Amino acid sequence: MVNWTLFALNDLLTTFVMFVLFFVVLSSYIRTRYRHLAILSLLFFSVAIANLLFTIANLYLSYTIFAIFIIFMSIEVLFTNWFVDFVCRERVNTPKMVLWAFLAGMMIISAFDFENTFSLFEYTGGIVQISYKEGNLQILFSLMSLFWAGLLLFLTLRIYFEVPKHLKQTSFHALIATLVIIIRGIFTYQLNLISPFINTGLSIIGFGYLTYYFIKFPELAFMVPFKTLHLHILEIKSGMTIYSYNWRESNATPIVNDTLFSGLCTGLDAIFNATLQKGNIHEIHLEKAVLLLQREVNSPLLFIIISTKASKSLRKALKSFTKRFNKAFTQEIEEMEKGVINKAHFRKATGLLGDFFPFIPDYMHEIKKTANRKNFLVSLDEGN
Repeated sequence: MVNWTLFALNDLLTTFVMFVLFFVVLSSYIRTRYRHLAILSLLFFSVAIANLLFTIANLYLSYTIFAIFIIFMSIEVLFTNWFVDFVCRERVNTPKMVLWAFLAGMMIISAFDFENTFSLFEYTGGIVQISYKEGNLQILFSLMSLFWAGLLLFLTLRIYFEVPKHLKQTSFHALIATLVIIIRGIFTYQLNLISPFINTGLSIIGFGYLTYYFIKFPELAFMVPFKTLHLHILEIKSGMTIYSYNWRESNATPIVNDTLFSGLCTGLDAIFNATLQKGNIHEIHLEKAVLLLQREVNSPLLFIIISTKASKSLRKALKSFTKRFNKAFTQEIEEMEKGVINKAHFRKATGLLGDFFPFIPDYMHEIKKTANRKNFLVSLDEGN
């Protein structure tokens, strides 16, 4: 006999919502190729599967299916951990992985001890649901839930404190969405106090808004791992800076004298090409920064980004921007090779930055006025 209740309908509706969010995030990842969106889509998929198993387990009052739900709930926390790490560090943090593996392993072992772990909980009105007996699994589940909530809260709080002023309100909304998700998890899985359909409402509000903010404002996911400071485009023969852009605050102290900087970079590029003959320099690492260099074959221009750290996304975007810039300013570059350099012609390059670097938090807030995010997929394809 199937245990149909309002709780079951609520859980099925929540499962449907999570599958919808999974496809939304996956389609966004296919368009933009942001790695954190790929992990976020896997997170939503695992949440949807876990919720579906939770529903089926209670429909048939099956301890076995409920134990499998525990496994997928652990996988949900794993993808949450990956999502937070790739946003904050662009790599997985080993100590947190060890902690997750320990908690997940203990939970799975405890979950398959049916007789000592699960029981049937009867609500007012005769509604029966599977619940935990007081013991190891209940403690482990609480610890895993606390770990999961801490990851999400840590991420959104750190983003909130590091965003530029014009993104404060957006990051605050993302923080509120995270709190809603955490409250939903506490009431649903910890206290068994959730009313039918409120769970679905909280899921739509929390997960829906968090998805919206990370897709609409990709800068939020790139606030922490690195800070991109400057873009310089140099004419190699003369060493002249023909275009530069500052992503920092307008009143920030200049990093370096343009003349000295351009002379150093063009000199190094020429020296290594002439002596070692091993190709162009791609990166110069300093103690607290890295210079990413990009140059096309037979082009008189050297493109340089100064950032606190290197990044795969940043390298790909710089490569794409280099190709587009050379195409957009073909005539000006031909004149440059004849000895005619007019830096004013390159000022409109700011209009291209939003196509290639929409994920870089812009403290000057100028790119957003001209950004065309629809071109970003084309930009990535050019980079490939």
